[in-house]
Amino acid sequence: MDINLVLFSTTQGHKGRDTYQETASSLFSKIDRSFFKGAFAHIKNTDQKKCDEMVANYSDMGIRTFVSNGQLVHHSQNHAFWSKEYYKDVFRMVSESVIRKEKYFFWLEDDWVLRNKKDLREIFEESLNFLEDDPDTICVRFLSESEVTDDRPDWFKDIFHEKGEIFKQGLKFTKWGPVHPFGPSILKTEQVFGAWNLVMRNMHILDYEHCELVATQILKQFSTSTTPFAFYNKDLIYSHHIG
Repeated sequence: MDINLVLFSTTQGHKGRDTYQETASSLFSKIDRSFFKGAFAHIKNTDQKKCDEMVANYSDMGIRTFVSNGQLVHHSQNHAFWSKEYYKDVFRMVSESVIRKEKYFFWLEDDWVLRNKKDLREIFEESLNFLEDDPDTICVRFLSESEVTDDRPDWFKDIFHEKGEIFKQGLKFTKWGPVHPFGPSILKTEQVFGAWNLVMRNMHILDYEHCELVATQILKQFSTSTTPFAFYNKDLIYSHHIG
């Protein structure tokens, strides 16, 4: 399939522990590494010794790394700074020719694992076939655990069935409409490249807008649909946060 794996990591870890190996190992225990044309990880580096260790561990798992040196600030401390740094990291990855040449990529931060009740390869193949057939759908998300609980507010329940096990977010899915959070998703590479290219030229908008809402609004410009964000049946797969 024309899909790459793109992982996002930092040398900082999460709450005092590393999760990147658990994330990658969990994924490859459910779907073979060979399913992806390429497997890549971006490491935001503030600790060279730790970075070298991560590069070696990723290599052992068949994952090629790209490293960017920079500052790390938790989003709760300075959201605008954190957002700008993350946007730079994502743009670097989708700008790499080895990634950009494939039509799709699986966006995975290094502190998420998938919980699936159906064969993951089948889930990926159905998602990719759906995206291939629908030029106006930008992604197929795997909803987070918090999104699939039954106690969500009413505005979070505006969904509709599209095809097979694929559903769409309706116009009232959230109070902001359909959204694209930075959780595990299969995305169209060129649409993400185009959207991030626009944001990189207008980084000031991240000073006053939440980074995920910025991504949502810009990605919508690359579709004629008002509901361009799909997700796989939440009863068959969801994303579990381990960070």
